[in-house]
Amino acid sequence: MLLNAKNLNNVRDSVAADIEKELYNNFKKDALPEIKDIILRKYEELALYRMHKDSKLHLKDFYGDLEELLEENVRVDVETGGGSITLVVPDLEILEKAKDTLKVLQVIAEGLAGRYVEISDKERADIGLASSNAISFVIDNKNVYLYRRTTALLKAMKEAGVPIRRWPFSNPMDIFIEANEYVDEHISGWMTDAIEKASRKQN
Repeated sequence: MLLNAKNLNNVRDSVAADIEKELYNNFKKDALPEIKDIILRKYEELALYRMHKDSKLHLKDFYGDLEELLEENVRVDVETGGGSITLVVPDLEILEKAKDTLKVLQVIAEGLAGRYVEISDKERADIGLASSNAISFVIDNKNVYLYRRTTALLKAMKEAGVPIRRWPFSNPMDIFIEANEYVDEHISGWMTDAIEKASRKQN
């Protein structure tokens, strides 16, 4: 059968549609679950870092907030009418619109040179510290601060009976990097697999 231009375009459209469908399936079946697992595993590794028992910044307490964030931000976007499929993989930018509890991850990812201690808002007032000199978080509607650890601050904390809650993170640790590397390594394979499956449908 001779293919005129119209028939040829129909074939091309059919093949493209099948490729998009198979690629979508690959993303949903393979990519999305693994991306979420990689990020959550990295988070769990950070949660193992030793923190004071009274710390309000324990990562284990914010696990559910991260799961909720990933549910919304690890996805496959399909353009209306077809023609475009986007695998959305989160990075640090999503923390800008995340719950306050997850702002802790941004600080960890950027790293804090030096040694810091955690102080509550009440303790800050008792010691007489200025909040402008600290990194602040809002946890359960209360301010929590990280102050650079100095001899003078440790002395003031001791005199005020404030426990020393050391901040264990100094080197930058981004929990999203490995997930993005995973996608970079596998995207060609997912595309090739989608093309092969779509081609078999045409035969």
